[in-house]
Amino acid sequence: MKTILIPTDFSESAQNAAYYALHLAKVLKANLTLCHAFIVPSEVATEYVDWPLYEYSEIKDSTVKQLSLFADKLKVQFKHDADTKLSPLPEIYCESEVGTVSDMIDKLIKDPKQTMIVLGMVGMNAVIRFIFGSTSSHLINHARVPILLIPSKTKFVSIKRIAFATDFNNDDIEVIRSLAGFAGRYDAELVITNVKDEWEDNKEHQQKERLFLCKLIAEIDYSQLLIKHIASVDIDDGLELLSSKHQIDMMVMVHKKVSVLDHLLKGSHSQTLAKHIKIPLMVIPENLHPIF
Repeated sequence: MKTILIPTDFSESAQNAAYYALHLAKVLKANLTLCHAFIVPSEVATEYVDWPLYEYSEIKDSTVKQLSLFADKLKVQFKHDADTKLSPLPEIYCESEVGTVSDMIDKLIKDPKQTMIVLGMVGMNAVIRFIFGSTSSHLINHARVPILLIPSKTKFVSIKRIAFATDFNNDDIEVIRSLAGFAGRYDAELVITNVKDEWEDNKEHQQKERLFLCKLIAEIDYSQLLIKHIASVDIDDGLELLSSKHQIDMMVMVHKKVSVLDHLLKGSHSQTLAKHIKIPLMVIPENLHPIF
């Protein structure tokens, strides 16, 4: 992983996400890019081409200054934190441009396999806004890189157990291979789990599961690979049980056209997920195998 992008609105939640990303950067040996997209003032928005250059420059200079001050705070935090003060300081870059967050991030992504977005979220209502809001929804649905969502109250702790939700699709094998590289950085357990709305106990499902697990064991050489079934008739209860009672430090899902995450994003489950998600959630685009 070379670059961690941190979209920020300078809120407390965004700062918390940046501090979390700072710890990740140390272990992943990645650089950080703080980025802020600003909007054209409404009185000139309809005449963008005639927007005075000095106004653009003033707004950009102001946001760059804010980003620089934020970067300085991160550097101080890094030097004084017991877990990072003896480590080399990651490079911290600042980017600010007019437009949408999505457009800005698209421009900043050089190598999708070596880039990750870390984004803060605040409480239930904010998560619902994240899921259904135009900017954040676009990020999840169209991002070419993993997105790590950090709840506002979640402080970084050493990652000991990572859970990956699978539907036993063979495409997930390569994602698990990538996650094994990530988990290995922390010497963490990688828990492979299957959570379904309706628990299938038929021969076809059992055969699919058996073939997947045989392929997984044969191809993934990671000593701390665990398999856990969450047999719940309710997907919300299953996710809550997984994240709380199994002491999971990070949840990972692949955003497929038809998946658990897709179901959550489209259905009423999003509200329940928002109430219960208290750990970082990583969303990986389909057909991407990030390099950790």
